[in-house]
Amino acid sequence: GQRPVVVSDVDVAWLSDPTPMVRGTLPGLADFAHADLLASSDCVSAEWDVEDDGCFHTLIDRNTGVLVVRPNDKSAAFLGEWAERTAGAFQAWETDQTAFDDLLRGRRRGHRRSSTEAEREAWLQRKKDYCGLPPTTSEE
Repeated sequence: GQRPVVVSDVDVAWLSDPTPMVRGTLPGLADFAHADLLASSDCVSAEWDVEDDGCFHTLIDRNTGVLVVRPNDKSAAFLGEWAERTAGAFQAWETDQTAFDDLLRGRRRGHRRSSTEAEREAWLQRKKDYCGLPPTTSEE
C-alpha cells in the first residue's frame, strides 16, 4: 500500500523512530493516525503544547521543519494550494511557513501579501519584538 511521506529539515534531530507517532500508536496521539497532514510548530513550551493542542490557538506559526503527508486527495489539494500561495512570496512578511500557517488556519489567499503597508509594518514589528530581532531588520 501507499505510505505517508515524512519530510524533515536537515536541522531536525530525531531521538527515536517516528513511525509510532505517524501511525498514532503512541499514548495520547491516536488522532494522528487519521490526520491527512501533520506539522511541527514553533511552540517551545511543553505546558502550552499540552494545554493548547500544540499551541494551535496562540500566535505561533506552524513550522514546516517536519511534515507528515498522507497519500490522498486532501493532502494533494493542500500542497497544491500551498505551492500557489508561496510562488514569488519570499519577503519578510510572507514565506513558505507563514503561507502554510495561514492555509491551516483558513485565512484567505494572499492574507499577508495583500496587506496594506501599515499592516505589513505592524507584522514586521511584531516579528522583531517576538523574535528579538534588531530594530534595523527590514523586509528585504
